[in-house]
Amino acid sequence: MKVLNTFQKWTAGVLVFAGVSGAGAQFVNLSVLHQFTAGNNDGASPYSEVIAGVDGGLYGTAWGGGTNASGIVFRMSRDGGGFGILHHFGHGSDGATPFDGVIQGVDGFLYGTTYYGGTNSNGTIFKISTNGLNYSVLYQFTNSPDGANPRSGLIQGQDGALYGTTYAGGSGPGTVFKIDTNGNNYAVLHSFTNFTDATQPFGQLVQASNGVLYGTTYAGGASFIGTVFQINTNGQNYAVIHSFNGISDGFSPESGLLIGQDGWLYGTTVSGGNANAGHGTVFKLTTNGSVFTVLRTFTNALDGAASYARVAQGGDGYLYGTTSSGGNTNTGTIFRVDTNGVNYSVLYRFNGEGDGEIPMAGLFTSGNGIFYGTALEGGNTNAGFGTVFRFAIVPTLNLVVSNPSAPALTLTGLANQSCQLQVSSNLMDWNFLTDVTITNGSTQVIDTNAMNAAARYYRAVIP
Repeated sequence: MKVLNTFQKWTAGVLVFAGVSGAGAQFVNLSVLHQFTAGNNDGASPYSEVIAGVDGGLYGTAWGGGTNASGIVFRMSRDGGGFGILHHFGHGSDGATPFDGVIQGVDGFLYGTTYYGGTNSNGTIFKISTNGLNYSVLYQFTNSPDGANPRSGLIQGQDGALYGTTYAGGSGPGTVFKIDTNGNNYAVLHSFTNFTDATQPFGQLVQASNGVLYGTTYAGGASFIGTVFQINTNGQNYAVIHSFNGISDGFSPESGLLIGQDGWLYGTTVSGGNANAGHGTVFKLTTNGSVFTVLRTFTNALDGAASYARVAQGGDGYLYGTTSSGGNTNTGTIFRVDTNGVNYSVLYRFNGEGDGEIPMAGLFTSGNGIFYGTALEGGNTNAGFGTVFRFAIVPTLNLVVSNPSAPALTLTGLANQSCQLQVSSNLMDWNFLTDVTITNGSTQVIDTNAMNAAARYYRAVIP
């Protein structure tokens, strides 16, 4: 449980103690779940997002560490316990140094890619069960004509096949590919041919409800500084739907795209967006590319700079993301912005020490105001090789005593956020009072049992 950092105390109808108050209407809390140490029994430098498996555990990869210093696949519980390594990459045929994370297929297996390893060290596609058994390499890249060095992870399409990109190889600089979950029927759907076309895809693909795949490239396009493209799952109807110009819209997108609840495509760029203070953007565009809008240009001040990660959409409809620099110590931020580009706010600024620094990956959310992420470095002053963290937006709790025998408690938080209200007489032993859903961002609970107690502390917790 994530405990709200505000307490309220009622004594004989009088509010006698209020805890720490938060900015605006909400509190935010970041807790480190794991600190990487780069040893034989740990990983180092996680570039990737974590995901939640169907069993409730968190799964991810680290670029380095492990017994061969070539990266790992790991599992841990959502409270940070039970950290375990499912696979140590060996820098041989099994692959090495995964840039991106894993996905869980409909069959329950985890699937991912490695940047190195395999034939001629051009990277691999792998499969592993959630208990770490049954590891297998589905494909070893050979550079030409199939591609090489995938920086992005995989998605599972509506047809059950796996789709991804390679950063290099093919007949030019990178490919879009398809493969079955048993490793058969590998096919190159598109081989990027030149800088006018597009080159060097970094981010994960997404698939729209109509079956079309969308992705980004770091370079190429009309200005040679990145694109957004579309392609069908059979390789047909490939098209660049946006070429970045580097000034107004940003350049060099390294992240994949999000398909929002409204059907628009959302993404980030590492640089550009403003000729004088262009340190990356958050953007949206229609799936046909006809309308492109910059939602935010980062300024490398307290609001952050250089977002390498795709955005996530919370249950409140806002976009949540990370920047790798900026903030108080220039070590990164967590931000929020709505889908029309207003109400931008920095929710958290990394301090570069115990919490980690330089988040390169996006956030995963399972709803209810809780997000999970990774930081590439920091977390330990002696061996700061990155962290896995949990970030929570928690409701505020305020007590109003208009009726001495039945105090009213107002909870303010995210729309449709669920929490539990608890009571105590000593701040140590807490008892359930009621479950609460904040349907419209604010709700009120009246404690009719207060008249039976000399004093009652209240707190809210979210799962």
